[in-house]
Amino acid sequence: MPKYYCEYCDTYLANDSPTVTDTHRQGRKHKDNVTNYYQKWLEEKTQKMIDEATAAFKAGKIVSDKNTTSSPLPSLNDERRNHKRRRRGRRGKGRCSNMGPDIACKASLGGKCLNMH
Repeated sequence: MPKYYCEYCDTYLANDSPTVTDTHRQGRKHKDNVTNYYQKWLEEKTQKMIDEATAAFKAGKIVSDKNTTSSPLPSLNDERRNHKRRRRGRRGKGRCSNMGPDIACKASLGGKCLNMH
């Protein structure tokens, strides 16, 4: 019977029967080796992307504007709050009257307004 080679553990198993390979794959040592393998792969991939971005920045392909500040993205709760202010006192069919008849409310999901107004 042919031997089974596990590339994560760098070892040969006695044979390639399903019970032997399944038992091996369920083991703690194998799972740790798989986790370490993909963690290392991810770190290498991330470092490669960082190196490429750094090289592009140094080559002048990426321009940095030091005068701009980044602001956090608005949350869904902020969108709901702003939507309620725009819509206060008016009832509709799941659409904002101030957004136009053909445009659904930005705070809607599947045509139903999430603000319940």
